[in-house]
Amino acid sequence: MHGQGTLKYSNGNIYVGSFIENQMNGQGRLTFSNGNVVEANFENGKYYSGTLTFKNGQVYNGEFNSDGKMNGQGVLTFDTDDVFEGAFLNDKISSPGKLICKGTVYSGELKDGKKHGRGELIFPNGDKYR
Repeated sequence: MHGQGTLKYSNGNIYVGSFIENQMNGQGRLTFSNGNVVEANFENGKYYSGTLTFKNGQVYNGEFNSDGKMNGQGVLTFDTDDVFEGAFLNDKISSPGKLICKGTVYSGELKDGKKHGRGELIFPNGDKYR
C-alpha cells in the first residue's frame, strides 16, 4: 500500500489516509469500531499527537503514547463543556493541570482525575481558595 487509500480492519476499525510502504504514514483518520475517531499525523502505523473525538462528544487534543492512549500534554473538553488542560498518563488526567468547571477554575495537583494535593481554586465571583 502506497499513497492515499482506505483500510478496513476485521475488528471494524477503518483508516482513511496516507500510506507509505504498507504502513499508515502521514495525515489520516482512524474510525474505531466503538465510534471514537482519531485524526492525526501517523508515523509507521502509530499516532503521537492529534485529535480524538469520543462517541459521547468529548474531544481530546494532544499527545498519545505508542499504544494510542492519551499521554503527555493535552486538552480534554468534556461533553458537559468542562475543560481540563494539562498532563495525561495512560488515558487518565494527571498532574499538573487546570480544570475549568462551570466558571470555577482549579489549578494544581491531581490524582486519577480528581483534585489531590496542592492547588488553587478560583470561584466565578473571584474568591480564591489555596
